[in-house]
Amino acid sequence: MERQFVEAMTQIQAEPALKERTRQAVRKQIGLRKCMRPVLAACCLLCLTLYGSWLYFTPTSILSIDINPSIELSINRFDRVIDLKAFNEDGEALLQTLDVLHQSYTSAFETIMDSDMVTTCLSEDQLLSVAVVELDDQQGEVILDYVSECICQHENAYCYGITSDEVAQAHNLGLSYGKYRLYLELQTQNISISLDDVKQMTMKELQQLLNQQENEAPNGSGYQQGYGHQHRYGHHAE
Repeated sequence: MERQFVEAMTQIQAEPALKERTRQAVRKQIGLRKCMRPVLAACCLLCLTLYGSWLYFTPTSILSIDINPSIELSINRFDRVIDLKAFNEDGEALLQTLDVLHQSYTSAFETIMDSDMVTTCLSEDQLLSVAVVELDDQQGEVILDYVSECICQHENAYCYGITSDEVAQAHNLGLSYGKYRLYLELQTQNISISLDDVKQMTMKELQQLLNQQENEAPNGSGYQQGYGHQHRYGHHAE
């Protein structure tokens, strides 16, 4: 391009000084364009990196698990666990034994179910509650089907789907959703209990407290009647 420019300039009848100033101005513009190319490429690369990071670290579903360890797994659109949160001391102790961050949710859930703490609770007939929070797409339904199949062998386990608004209300009180659900039922029965007590009590203890108020046996049906059923975002699956 520069050679063609020089040839064109030689054919223009003008003062030598004017030609030189024009030649320098054009060369400067060409140089600026060459310098801008790597800058534009770097900007494009940065935008792609930021967008990819946003996609990866944006949760699209949450898996809330309560037995007495109360924990939550945030899952992204690629089915990977991107965050872990504990809601009581047992939950914190459980998370310290896990290495499931950035694993698939299926692998993470299997690891949790096979952990010493959870298997001990299940062997003692503790109640297991698993809530699936759908934040985006239809991913929540797929996760709910998977969890239902995984826990169907346990008599005192149940799972259900909830909305993001419901789990937000639980988080405002510092509770996982499973315990928040029982906390609301205890309140409707006018049972006075502190949030700290709810956090530390097992799901089975909370259910027994509710059953006693309703004049049922300590191991009454309660949620156990719901075993094998799923609450799918507003309606029961048969």
